[in-house]
Amino acid sequence: MIRSPLAALAALALAASASACGGRLVPSPVEGEPVCADFEIGASHGKMRGSMRFPVTVTLLEGTQVISRATLFGARTKDDHGRVLVPDDNGEYEVRWAQCVNERAPRPLTATVESKDAAQYECGQAEVYKTDKIATKQGDPASRILTFAPPPRAECWLSEIPKAAPAPTPAHAPAPEPTAEPADAGPEPADAGPEPADAGPDTAESDAGKKKKKKAP
Repeated sequence: MIRSPLAALAALALAASASACGGRLVPSPVEGEPVCADFEIGASHGKMRGSMRFPVTVTLLEGTQVISRATLFGARTKDDHGRVLVPDDNGEYEVRWAQCVNERAPRPLTATVESKDAAQYECGQAEVYKTDKIATKQGDPASRILTFAPPPRAECWLSEIPKAAPAPTPAHAPAPEPTAEPADAGPEPADAGPEPADAGPDTAESDAGKKKKKKAP
């Protein structure tokens, strides 16, 4: 059965308070988590809950004794903060930051941790990438605030909306219209025929001779 985050924190507090040498454990905020907005992976899936692809675990230790441990999935808004159980006392603790090796699958925005069909996330072998120290003061909430240590892979899940498919081309596309030809200038003018023969000077002289013969007595 999957319990809510508050129930898990309460159970962890009861288990850890029995062995912790300090004061009572108080849920304390983690500042500076990556903001992973809600996203979409397709119209059929709807909105998905914002999350880092590879979550981070934070472990609080006193010497070699584990005081508390929490898994951070990233903040959905800038005002959202993960919580870690920190003793309300005067003490000094070691904080180990490790990144999960297993990718967290996207989850629908409407799903809740109480849903029976919600799968329990398995972090796998988390690899420590940074170690910090925290000094707490009893009655001082500010001394219990943790600052998020960025992991090697801090990317969030992003929307993956497929592009619309192009419109199909018709199987029998209409043939392109022919380009208009220039207007016909009309038939060519008819041939005027052979040029008239040149009468030449000999013809003129012959006619003159005939006229002179007719005037003779």
